[in-house]
Amino acid sequence: MATAQMQGRGQVTIPARIREALGLRPGDLLVLRVTGAGRIEAEVLHYRSLSSFLEETVESAVALGRLREEMGDALAREYLGKTGDATASDDVVAP
Repeated sequence: MATAQMQGRGQVTIPARIREALGLRPGDLLVLRVTGAGRIEAEVLHYRSLSSFLEETVESAVALGRLREEMGDALAREYLGKTGDATASDDVVAP
């Protein structure tokens, strides 16, 4: 357990060991709910910078593109195997 004192402007400093235990970083949000007389509950919403969001989005798009290529190649090989076509699967362009 830890204690914190509210300052004149309503600010409360969360003790370091609590911040560390919750993985709090600058920019994170705390959603506060009153759960009873003299009690609150806090939920941590971790901040993600726009650059990290875009980086993850680009990585996902690249991975999705690779997956589409692999699926197209697999479908082409399966099709060629069923039809007995001697054409190499590398010659088939997936959509």
